Amino acid sequence: MYDKGQKKEAIDIFIKSAIGTNYKEIIANILPSNLFELAVADAKTFFHEEIPSMRSWTFTKIQTKDLLNTPVIHIRGIQKARKISKEREELLKYWLPQTVNTSISNAPHMLQITNTKEVIHLIKLFFQQQINIL
Repeated sequence: MYDKGQKKEAIDIFIKSAIGTNYKEIIANILPSNLFELAVADAKTFFHEEIPSMRSWTFTKIQTKDLLNTPVIHIRGIQKARKISKEREELLKYWLPQTVNTSISNAPHMLQITNTKEVIHLIKLFFQQQINIL
């Protein structure tokens, strides 16, 4: 869609899938009012640089060796039950057994934007548990 010149439509679809159909209402309270326009203006960078870079990035078991003694929290939004998300969660737990997996129901992919209070609460709990372990 972006490559057909439909920048606004492509950005709209992407943000809807990441935040939800009511994204304009959600971001109006926490992000700059011109966020959508900024995203459209920077669409080329996003679709031609950032997304390809994300697709080429890999994280493997070998790379976890330096993290084996590092506390890890994985917070997942489970608005949509996706098999691949659960598989990634299980793989992360396998590679980094100290991972604390937690989730927020009815939260989309961008849960730090849509469910900020819940994310903060879970991170606080995580840090409190880490302090108690020490």
